[in-house]
Amino acid sequence: MATVATVATVATVATVATVATVATVATVAFLVDLEELISEALGDEGYQVHALPLRGDTVSVLGKIRLDAVLIDGYPYTNLPTILKALRDQEVTRALPAVVVTSKQRKDLDAFAPVEHVEMPFDLAEFLAAIRRAVAASPRRA
Repeated sequence: MATVATVATVATVATVATVATVATVATVAFLVDLEELISEALGDEGYQVHALPLRGDTVSVLGKIRLDAVLIDGYPYTNLPTILKALRDQEVTRALPAVVVTSKQRKDLDAFAPVEHVEMPFDLAEFLAAIRRAVAASPRRA
């Protein structure tokens, strides 16, 4: 059975689909160069990637997309706890697995579980494995 994927971004939206199933991942707050790298890597893995802007209504927009996981860039200007809290406060995104890309491990984000950490610079295989684990943990996949 072939697998295709969808990843969404608040900076990237993509779609993962098995012949019968579609998985959607959102990426938030990625810089253009990193966004391009991620889009290419996810495209090579069968993900279709679409970019969304990071702005005040990003979380509510994510709540309108059927997501399996969200990928968030922990760039210094990104307020990760605020974004994750907003996701957990919405019924539709409360159990949404998150993959957070940061320059160091952030134990303060564990309170917003389920959260996976990927440290920069990241190994592409490790990064893709984190995305697959997050999608597999999605309540939509249960």
